[in-house]
Amino acid sequence: LLVSPGPVADAGPDLTVCGQVGSAITISGATATNGSILWTNSGTGVLIGATTSTPQYFPSTADIAAGSVVLTLTVSSPGCPTATDNVTINLTPAPTVNPGGIGIYVTCEGQPVMLNGTFGPPGNIPTWTTNASGFFDDPNDPNTNYNPGPTDLANSPIFITLTVVDPTGVCPPAISITTITITPGPTATPGLDLTACETVPGSGLAQFDLTSLDPLVSGGTGTVSWFLDAAGLNPIPNPLAHISPNNGIVYATVTVAGCESAPEAVTLLGNPAPFAEAGNGLNICSNGADGFLLSSASALNG
Repeated sequence: LLVSPGPVADAGPDLTVCGQVGSAITISGATATNGSILWTNSGTGVLIGATTSTPQYFPSTADIAAGSVVLTLTVSSPGCPTATDNVTINLTPAPTVNPGGIGIYVTCEGQPVMLNGTFGPPGNIPTWTTNASGFFDDPNDPNTNYNPGPTDLANSPIFITLTVVDPTGVCPPAISITTITITPGPTATPGLDLTACETVPGSGLAQFDLTSLDPLVSGGTGTVSWFLDAAGLNPIPNPLAHISPNNGIVYATVTVAGCESAPEAVTLLGNPAPFAEAGNGLNICSNGADGFLLSSASALNG
């Protein structure tokens, strides 16, 4: 009688790997004796080298979404019971990243740019970085603002990077780079003033056509806006007929191609209105030869 050793199958220890579609996972810890080898799997990916002790498995999108796949090693020999063993491959989803901006962001000089990056899966950690001179409101928020720094305009376009890290350390970081182009802003002409006469004598108020200064404020290019405050938050309702006391201050900005200048102050000078008083009426006798003197007439501001 000849007694043959029975098949032995050891699929090796379970694995935890980074799940990436199209990336090979090699089984290297399996052993099989006394029979022929056949690997099968529970997933929908591709198995290569199914009759060797070191097969490779390429997970599918469905496998990664499921989180794991089981490979079964079967060792068989004629006349003997088959031996089987399983190895579970735990699939950690690889980080994904998109810095947004449709490839590029554009902002105006002195203005922050709102970023709209995305990443996945949930639980991974995003971080914005840059070698430029500005800063992020929250570098770990994919939808934060970037505030351009003092040298960013001169170095435009600048580069920013969104990196997404797998906190388990199983998968490598995902990194994507995009650019911010900073457009030079227009400037409003400083130091201007506008003069008008009082609307009512003695009122101290005058009506100003602020738009008459638009060409000087803008230098002939752009749209001029008028405000009551230096922050540019309170627009003047009717710049064509703005009522102001003498030495009133208003503020003008210039907008070109979507970029707005800093507000510049304009001083409003109200001239007193001319005043005329012809005096009291006179009763005189005239022989046609003598003149007469009006002694009670008065005139001011003109």
